[in-house]
Amino acid sequence: MVPGWQQWDGRIVNGRFPLRQYLGGSEHSAVYLTEIEGARAAIKLIPADAPNAQAQAASWRLAGQLSHPNLARILEAGLWHADDQQDMQFAIIEYCEESLAGVLRQRPLTPAETREMLVPALDALKYLHAQGILHGQIRPSNILAIADQLKLSTDGVRRNDEADHSTVAGPYDPPEKTAGTVSLSGDMWSLGITVVEALTTHLPARDKNGNPELPEKLPPPFDAIAKGCLTPDRESRLSITAIGNLLDRPVIEAVAEVKVVAEPKETSSSSDGRTVPAYGSASAAARSSSRDKSAKGSAHAGKWPFVLAAVALFVVLAIAVGVRLVRNTSELHNRLRRGVRRAMAQPLHPPQRVPARAPPNPVLRLLFAEP
Repeated sequence: MVPGWQQWDGRIVNGRFPLRQYLGGSEHSAVYLTEIEGARAAIKLIPADAPNAQAQAASWRLAGQLSHPNLARILEAGLWHADDQQDMQFAIIEYCEESLAGVLRQRPLTPAETREMLVPALDALKYLHAQGILHGQIRPSNILAIADQLKLSTDGVRRNDEADHSTVAGPYDPPEKTAGTVSLSGDMWSLGITVVEALTTHLPARDKNGNPELPEKLPPPFDAIAKGCLTPDRESRLSITAIGNLLDRPVIEAVAEVKVVAEPKETSSSSDGRTVPAYGSASAAARSSSRDKSAKGSAHAGKWPFVLAAVALFVVLAIAVGVRLVRNTSELHNRLRRGVRRAMAQPLHPPQRVPARAPPNPVLRLLFAEP
């Protein structure tokens, strides 16, 4: 732990990277604003003797080899001899202006914004998983924005076959983390937690067994996505492709299909004691149709006197309304003629020019728009 991170303002790392402004951190790390080749960047510092320093340095080296438009780039990493008492591992990271966590402190995302957030995030995860790389830290604070482009942080990426010596599970970690199990499906669990938080601004509640309880009013298809991601059995969780398919389907179609699947099937007993669908017997359907037609015929015969009385009443009302409408229309025409004469008797004024309005600026960032 390094006390007083904020007091390092103004120092220069390896003679190249000035510590311009303290952006945040923890007891074991700090993030500063710096510059590289005249452009803004972030620099993260951790003590070289910290327990996780070597693993973090390996993660930075791995991230430096990645290239995807929706992944924050690690521009450089190395060792800094800060003073006689302390060496520092550091990484120069592409500077991101804001994060999803900052937005959720003010408001939830709309369903449209959630979809816009998920599409590039899934594309980045697909790229990582295809190379056997685990993101390991999907959460709102690591979903970032640079101008109008969404990016995932790469601060904690690692190979899927690398052991995880930490068994302390955070609120976004999958349940198998407590057993030291690491797998790509853990990213899907974390994504499910993030979807719930994005739409509600809070983490899902937990039941007595520690399993997340989904809110009742998550809009489709995000209810199905969250449920499929937050399955304790990691082998049964939704894949990236399955989530993409749910996002591509129209919402109305998804709702209709859920209703059809959920609707219980009516059944009846056959003569030999078997249970069969009610619509499976053609003769029963024919008999039912015959009875319905007979009943409808009797009902129609008793309704004719009422129908004739209603038609007569409607004709009388229509005649009365028509007479009143003709009178009102004549009076309206007279008033209009008088108004036109008065207007023509008055001098004309030159028309005033109305300045054209500038076209509205395009909305460049749907996800991180101000509320």
